[in-house]
Amino acid sequence: MQQVENSSHDSSCLFPDEINGHTMEVMATSDWKLLEQLLIKENSENFDSQSWPKPYLNSHFMIVDSELNLSTKFIEDKVKQVVIHYRMWKNSNNSTAKVLYLLHGFGGNTFSWRMNAEELISKFDLVVAIDLPGFGYSSREIGLKHTRWNRAFWGLQVMRRTLLELETYSKQDCEISCFIMSHSMSCVYSPELIWLVNQEDPEWTRFSLHYLSKDSSKFERFFKITNLVFVSGMYYVQTLPNLLNYSIIQSVSKGMLKLFVGKSSNKWMLKKAYNRNPTDEEVFGYLLPTDLKNSVDCLMDMTIAMKQENDNEELTERHNELLEQLSSYCHVVQVMCLKDTVHSSKDANRLKEMLESNIRKK
Repeated sequence: MQQVENSSHDSSCLFPDEINGHTMEVMATSDWKLLEQLLIKENSENFDSQSWPKPYLNSHFMIVDSELNLSTKFIEDKVKQVVIHYRMWKNSNNSTAKVLYLLHGFGGNTFSWRMNAEELISKFDLVVAIDLPGFGYSSREIGLKHTRWNRAFWGLQVMRRTLLELETYSKQDCEISCFIMSHSMSCVYSPELIWLVNQEDPEWTRFSLHYLSKDSSKFERFFKITNLVFVSGMYYVQTLPNLLNYSIIQSVSKGMLKLFVGKSSNKWMLKKAYNRNPTDEEVFGYLLPTDLKNSVDCLMDMTIAMKQENDNEELTERHNELLEQLSSYCHVVQVMCLKDTVHSSKDANRLKEMLESNIRKK
């Protein structure tokens, strides 16, 4: 078993020792400041990911199209491109075409999966952990629309590109089986991701040619999501107060978000999640990315986008339909934690009953 990237020391790697490498001192380095500047601007031109400082030894960056137009079933005419950070673990002893993608929750990043990746790679050919824009070491550009459909769109593009860039998969004739493991907030956009990847809707032919095929000359699906694992998830659209429509309330909310991402709040949330005092390594692993410039502005963008999307009855109804149909698109496993005090047990049981009901109907 080996990582895709060489594990030798790299002077441009911020955290060469993942377990003990997270300290506040890294923020004073030139590499950190360079990475911060690169993440806050549009990088659609002259993008050279090899010259970027790497957070981890197995870190990678790519740019993806940022906005999906649900009316035209394609990208916006003047679409921005957004930077995505992801990490890859490769199992050199496994020849099965099974790939696992890890999607973090709110406030999380690829660090969230550090205790799972090495264990999971024994079961897969490749494991990929993705940072969503606004989190981890992905884009901090202000003004992105962090909707469920756009998050699904970003995830799909990372899936396609990682498979195409590795010769093992790009030359395979068989369809690659992809597994998704979603935690917390990422569970709420996973149904949209599953649908975008697995759909065979003729109205989405142009989209499928461009984003689901190896090349756009003919449609040749080469990957599909076969399994989805929900881990302590958020599943349903949450109602947000109408006061968020007012700019003055948004300004107040931004001030509260600054407190939310501070060290004390971070420690409190981790203690609540872990049911124990977190280590400094755990605190800094989550805290450091939130200190990147524009992080709070991005969180505000997410809140506004969530409010607008949740107020759209058509999109909410569509999301609930996708949840109901989920087991017809792939195999679904739901992991519920009995002592979970963060996520709604009522919503988890509601989804559980629906999934079980659909299985009985088959």
